[in-house]
Amino acid sequence: MIERYELLEYALVYEFVFLVAESELALVERRAESRDELLVRIAMASEEIKHVMNFDYVVVIAEGKLENVVKLVESLIDA
Repeated sequence: MIERYELLEYALVYEFVFLVAESELALVERRAESRDELLVRIAMASEEIKHVMNFDYVVVIAEGKLENVVKLVESLIDA
């Protein structure tokens, strides 16, 4: 069984679930990173989104709904 903290890493490594933030604005409003870190993160996300078709599922991470995302990914892995 996959431990909860390993769940998202497992899903991403096996190109099973593509996780995407609800919007770039949500990333900015969180203020979790410096301006430079945020610019790098957004640039990386723009590049990563080009590979979305390689994944079986796309899950949008809505602000304040991380617990729901974890439950959804758990159910996709268990299916």
